[in-house]
Amino acid sequence: MGLEGAREGYRKAWEVIEAENPDLWAEFASDDVHGMIDGLVRYKQTHYPDDRRRILTCGIPDGKVRVEWLNAAAPGVESRWEMRLYGLVRTGRKEEAIRFLGETRRMTRPAAVRKVAAVAAELGVR
Repeated sequence: MGLEGAREGYRKAWEVIEAENPDLWAEFASDDVHGMIDGLVRYKQTHYPDDRRRILTCGIPDGKVRVEWLNAAAPGVESRWEMRLYGLVRTGRKEEAIRFLGETRRMTRPAAVRKVAAVAAELGVR
């Protein structure tokens, strides 16, 4: 999600899943979550090099895999910056997103509030 410590959040989710299914790791080739994520990234880059979409979130609500993605970054837009902004908004950290815009793009607070509202609307987040 472009957020610092996001992989640590995945670890916690894996622990919950593992508690519900102690035999979980027997179903996978590895118990290295970071390695699996890196492997999936390599697989996508190798097999779908023209697919420039970026994963914003991934989860299993109601027992079904759900992936939210963003289109490729527009020309001239820094992908990591944009992922951080969208990640902050998606996780409900709107005040932090407003500060992030002020610090990184020197936006006034009203302009940053409008931008965060636009991102929230695009993501369908209140």
